[in-house]
Amino acid sequence: MGGVRHPFEPAPYAAAPGPRLPALQVDALNVASALSEHEQSLIRGLRPEAFVPLVVTGGSALFSIALYSGLWSMPIACGLVLGMWVHELGHRVLLRRYGFEPSPIVFVPFVGAVQRMSSQPADPVAVASVALAGPACGLVFAAGCTLGHAATGHPDLRLLGIALALLGLLDMLPLGPLDGRRIVGAFGRRERIASAVITTVLALLLQAWVLAPVCAGLVWSATRPAPARGHAWVAAAYLSLLCATLLLVH
Repeated sequence: MGGVRHPFEPAPYAAAPGPRLPALQVDALNVASALSEHEQSLIRGLRPEAFVPLVVTGGSALFSIALYSGLWSMPIACGLVLGMWVHELGHRVLLRRYGFEPSPIVFVPFVGAVQRMSSQPADPVAVASVALAGPACGLVFAAGCTLGHAATGHPDLRLLGIALALLGLLDMLPLGPLDGRRIVGAFGRRERIASAVITTVLALLLQAWVLAPVCAGLVWSATRPAPARGHAWVAAAYLSLLCATLLLVH
């Protein structure tokens, strides 16, 4: 009664003070609460497996550069790997556009670069489009090296332009696992015969013997089974790439 407590009345309950959080932990909580949901989801997405493509691609690229630099200068070694990477990026962009997710790009010294697919488009035109994208992007990079040589006179750029163009020409052979075989797979019988004739005439007129393997491959492909319906635009794109590549090499 009044404001006086009875001697046997228990003291009023008071909550015990909880453990104090370290200042660093408090600051981390404040930062986390200040982040947006999108930023927090990005942080949660930084799982170890997310770095596997970077490690695989970057590690194989550095290994290839180290081996190439034993034969050529470091700028040429880096340029070769960069040109192959641009080539593979062309394939990668088209594959993703068609809804396929390829494996990380792996550089194989003195072979090139590869990326595997668990499956690929069933449509021959889609397969040819993906195959065309690689040499087309590689050709743009090779042309940039050639233009860089014309502007600066640096001999390494000229060598890079020719080397990457030759690699692109080799890749367009309609044989084995090369892109050329996937491209020619969309040719009908008429497109195969026409491409073989045009390429052979071009090689003879310009005395461009570097086209001889391509001519032989196209003649061989004309004897193989072909789709009933060909796609002339694929053949036109293929021949255009061959001509543009020849300009850089010849």
